[in-house]
Amino acid sequence: MGEIATDLGDNDKRTRSASGGGSRYGGDLRKNIQACKGFTDPERPQFWVASNSIGTAEQGRGYKWAGGQPLYTACYTIFPPNREICTDGGAQRSGIYTFSSRHQGGCHVLMGDGAVKFITDSVEAGEADTRLTVVFWDEDGDGDDSIVHGSPSVFGLWGALGTVAGDEVIDQDF
Repeated sequence: MGEIATDLGDNDKRTRSASGGGSRYGGDLRKNIQACKGFTDPERPQFWVASNSIGTAEQGRGYKWAGGQPLYTACYTIFPPNREICTDGGAQRSGIYTFSSRHQGGCHVLMGDGAVKFITDSVEAGEADTRLTVVFWDEDGDGDDSIVHGSPSVFGLWGALGTVAGDEVIDQDF
């Protein structure tokens, strides 16, 4: 559990999603977590080009959290805090959603033991900037997933903090 910045209707890539393609089970994002990266506004790199963000301000993060749709509430430890969010087509679809805040340099995250930590945007995240595929349940049984479910996270310390599936033990202070 942690912070997510509330959308201000300005196409901020932390609070409004772009669409990286779509299928019911992850489609393009499952095979390319960088699918939305090309939609960044070259003149304002913290924002999406207006034509590529989806929905209205009401459909941004921080508004309909009680609706429980992934776009409104989900957070994954793939990209470090305050990075872009990307969906497979809408609020109810799978996506790459990370924690975010309006704090300079990171966000607060609640740990399983009740501690609240400030996680910096520069937390070690393994292959988040270069990796294309993610661990994903093989819904159709075609065996095309490159990482076996239950493997240790390829997303470094940040990824390990978000899962118990790989039995990682965090023995370093952060």
